Amino acid sequence: MYYLKNDDLSIAIKPLGAELSSLKDKVGTEYLWQGDPAHWPGQAPVCFPICGSLRDGKAVTQDGKSITLGRHGLARRQNFDFLDQDKDSIRFILRDNAETCEVFPFAFELIIGYELDGKSVKTTYEVRNTGDEALPFFIGGHPAFNCPIEEGLDYKDYQLRFEHGIEPYAHKNISGGLLTRKERVLVPFEGEVLPLDQALFEDDSMAFENITAKSVSLETRSGEKVLSFDYEDFPNLVIWSSGTNAPFIALEPWTGLATFDTESDIFEEKIGVSILPVDASKRFSYTVTIA
Repeated sequence: MYYLKNDDLSIAIKPLGAELSSLKDKVGTEYLWQGDPAHWPGQAPVCFPICGSLRDGKAVTQDGKSITLGRHGLARRQNFDFLDQDKDSIRFILRDNAETCEVFPFAFELIIGYELDGKSVKTTYEVRNTGDEALPFFIGGHPAFNCPIEEGLDYKDYQLRFEHGIEPYAHKNISGGLLTRKERVLVPFEGEVLPLDQALFEDDSMAFENITAKSVSLETRSGEKVLSFDYEDFPNLVIWSSGTNAPFIALEPWTGLATFDTESDIFEEKIGVSILPVDASKRFSYTVTIA
């Protein structure tokens, strides 16, 4: 386990997936979901090189090579190497290897960095194309936060407040982890506020494509802010809990979404795919700020 601390926050990161494992304020309150396997064993995995699911877990490149990836891709199940650390930041790196090339036939480097600034922790993903052909990929975060946090409160005592109102429709989940455009789900917003209720996740997640709001806060129904979540670099936001009355809420900024039922299985043609030229790199960041 690796650690980083300032006067306001302390975080812990595990090498497997370079995944955030703890986020505490200065009095020791834990904000990050601690991965209870009775509900969901994850905490804050990276989704790479896909977000969500492929059809039957498979795709094919334009030149006919096979891709076989489980939900959210391969990086979360790989051990990252420590790269560097200073007083307020730390970075880890994953390079393609024999195991990754077997299921995703592209060369890459993925650097995950964490930076503390007062009450904020910034997560940065840097994708580098180290191969001799263009690199298609998706990337996203999957952090889950304890909810409730305060003793004596229930899940329904919390809400999400967006920086402004958004179109209150999410894509509908269908079998196999896919999405459909044939039907959308009306989400019960109250203006810019979404009251939390476990019933929201009876149909799995709520996926908002090309969302216009780039900041959302978790707060109590009385308006007391718990944390804010900023995701300017990501066009999509997925909101999820496990559907098992689990005491967490996951806020997931993604560059793409799960495969739609109307899409082909050619990876480079997937909706929202990023195509990185040879020797190029691109960064994506999101920031969590504790109130």
